[in-house]
Amino acid sequence: MNSITKGKIMSKNKEQTAKIGFGCYSPCILVFIVFLILKLTNTIDWPWLWITSPLWIPWSVVVLIIAILVCISIIAIPFVIAFIVFALILQFIMERNSL
Repeated sequence: MNSITKGKIMSKNKEQTAKIGFGCYSPCILVFIVFLILKLTNTIDWPWLWITSPLWIPWSVVVLIIAILVCISIIAIPFVIAFIVFALILQFIMERNSL
């Protein structure tokens, strides 16, 4: 593969990555930029916490969802294990009675 072909492939990959990355974050970044401009022009008198909120609230939601899923799995695992053990014991008893 020559350097021209490699360059074309690399540029296509960069363009696709840029489109995907910018498409995912654009609404949050746009809202942040609007809040920032309003803050810097003294149109709004909000704390900086809320000016930057479009940047950190989506990540907070993701972390919260992951934490909830981890808690649910920690609670559910013992019940799944107990169900499997119960099913194995029941199968053993049924096989023993059939002899």
